[in-house]
Amino acid sequence: MRTGVFLLMVFIWICNRFLFPGVIPFHSWISDFIAIPVFSFFATISIRKMHNHHFIPSPVQVIWAALIFSIWFEGIMPLRDARFTADGWDVLCYFAGAGCWIRFPFLFFRNEAATES
Repeated sequence: MRTGVFLLMVFIWICNRFLFPGVIPFHSWISDFIAIPVFSFFATISIRKMHNHHFIPSPVQVIWAALIFSIWFEGIMPLRDARFTADGWDVLCYFAGAGCWIRFPFLFFRNEAATES
């Protein structure tokens, strides 16, 4: 796995969250865009540590993650907590991040992604 890209995403999130919180619309959309790649990165590391050392999530699994994030954070949570708002642009960002994970696996994995994905 390539941790450099992951660390870059974490750095972007920290800058977005703490250094540039008022830059609308990018403030919320960047966090949503990198949510699925960051989640998928952690999930991949966990599965590799516990079960399969060569695991790479399939495109279907990544799409499911984006769908579940969308339902939870844009559907269920706004009904339960006033701090959350349902936003279609956030859903688009979740799926765009998932699309980057699927389309550009070489950013997240070494040579193994080209043959097993």
